[in-house]
Amino acid sequence: MILEKVAYMYMISDISEKNLFSGLDFISVLDGWSSLLPEGKYFIFDAELICVYAYEPCHISKSPKKELIGKKYGEFPNRFLPICEDKFLDALHGNPIQTEIEFDYHTFRIQISSISLPESKDKFVFLSELDITEEKRKEKDMLGVLEKQLCFLKQEEGLYKEIISIFNWRQEIEGKGGNRIWMKQALPNLNISLMQGSGIGALITTVGAVLEIAEKEETNAKIPLPFLNLLEDNFVTTKRLIQTMADAQIVFEESNMDMGEVTLGEVIHLVEIEADYLKDMFEIKKQQFIGSVLTDTNKQKIKICKKSLQSIVREVLINAMKYSPNMTNIMAIFLRTERDFIIKFINPPNYKEIEDLDCRNSEEIALFQPFFRLQKAVDERYVKEEFGIGLGLPVVKKLCEDMNAKVYFTISKSNIYENESKEICISLRFPME
Repeated sequence: MILEKVAYMYMISDISEKNLFSGLDFISVLDGWSSLLPEGKYFIFDAELICVYAYEPCHISKSPKKELIGKKYGEFPNRFLPICEDKFLDALHGNPIQTEIEFDYHTFRIQISSISLPESKDKFVFLSELDITEEKRKEKDMLGVLEKQLCFLKQEEGLYKEIISIFNWRQEIEGKGGNRIWMKQALPNLNISLMQGSGIGALITTVGAVLEIAEKEETNAKIPLPFLNLLEDNFVTTKRLIQTMADAQIVFEESNMDMGEVTLGEVIHLVEIEADYLKDMFEIKKQQFIGSVLTDTNKQKIKICKKSLQSIVREVLINAMKYSPNMTNIMAIFLRTERDFIIKFINPPNYKEIEDLDCRNSEEIALFQPFFRLQKAVDERYVKEEFGIGLGLPVVKKLCEDMNAKVYFTISKSNIYENESKEICISLRFPME
């Protein structure tokens, strides 16, 4: 490229052809355009390898030209690159050289080529030395960033695969009812559940930012306080997320419960206590809880685990809050049949996706699969949620089954809400003793 520029300048020069091709007269015109070339050092040697032209930018020039002209390159001061004479001879015989040399903590790109002038038998050797240290540093920094990004991607991929291996629900949900399409949507949502918002994804990103911004000194490193705060926040969230997964796995693996008989009145009171405990969660979207009244509740009994029922009520109510519009009522209706006690949690839908579920074809099964989400937005305001990341409803289903109860999910025309055409109902049916 440099020689092409030399040839171009040579062709456009106004100096007469006679003077231009007269050997060293050609050398005399180089000063006029050498400053247009990339910043570096440029030399021309004759066939005897004697320097006939030398150019260095003013800010790096330490030797007057007259100290270099008439000398062989090997006689130049020590600050010049060590280049053996054989390389010049090779170039003179038609074997150009382009290479990079490390010298005095700098990286240089050198080019050595022969120059032949028209209508002249004289041959010259052209040498260029370009300091590319800064270019190499930027290239190294860019490669470092790319390597870190690849490392983070591999970490996320590895974590994703590890979690999939722990919560492997594909065999359980495959082939049930008409929910094959929903199954394909459920498992990919695991990545959204875990990596979106704060949590593992944000923690990995924050760690990467901290590593990038840290100023390393001998035995210590400095990082800006905002990065440390961000790291701490995401660590707390990730720790909670991992604890959630651990707690959920215990629920899914164990079936032994501390079961006991309680009256229907005690169950209703338990629901009211949980609703009161979640008052601040209802305030997030300015929602209210309304419970129905059931008379004569102290005679009939059901067998439950109180701790499990508390978790069930908490998860169902928070799920209803999340998937209901602002300033709406969430209701608990208590019913009694000849054999069963039923709790119906009813809320208006906030998303069209829920209304489109076909419960008659068992598509509601998809809602009870781990990590299934109807929306790609992760609402992290509900801090009292025990089982987040899409694990809430699956836990509800598992705990109910362990208490010999059943869970139903229905969507029907609303007979309660004035401004809504549909209502969502999760029914818990317990056999009475």
